[in-house]
Amino acid sequence: SKDKEGNPLFFPWKNKTWKKSSLDNVVRQWHSIQAVFELMDEYSRTNHVNYTRVGMLRNDVMFLAPVDILRLDNGTMDTENTKFGRYPVCDRMIYGPYLGVKIWATYRFQLIEERVKSNLDPGYGMHSERFLNDSIIPYIEENFGYHKHINYDICFVRTRPDTVALVDDCIIKGSSRGWDEINRT
Repeated sequence: SKDKEGNPLFFPWKNKTWKKSSLDNVVRQWHSIQAVFELMDEYSRTNHVNYTRVGMLRNDVMFLAPVDILRLDNGTMDTENTKFGRYPVCDRMIYGPYLGVKIWATYRFQLIEERVKSNLDPGYGMHSERFLNDSIIPYIEENFGYHKHINYDICFVRTRPDTVALVDDCIIKGSSRGWDEINRT
């Protein structure tokens, strides 16, 4: 689908770093996130487990400090927890009330068409972080009353398959929280 000027509706053509493979990767990522949450849901039904707070953490990052998902108030979700990737929110982790995280993980495909058709953020279609900030998070806040929160105690860095960790991701206000305590050898 294209807009009136011939630009693709879903492809974030305003973000000059995106390629066709970027969009393909986002679609795969969204399917994976949804599938993982659905597996957790199935496990909870099968084993009679009632989750009230959950976290979704990507495995392409290295956490430099423990993630305590019980530290937040019941009505908040941690969605903006590191210097890297706030475009304008970080899509690499979320934790908080079960229902809020469920929406974050499973409503992306349901809400993306509405975002694109409403022309809310033209030229950024399926840009994951912008979509989360403009569509998913407001949906959660408006419909369930959960609010986003930044936990400055969490620090993680992006990792790469070649064993590289991008250590500048955690430098905040001149310090690298947690990184100095890690044995990097």
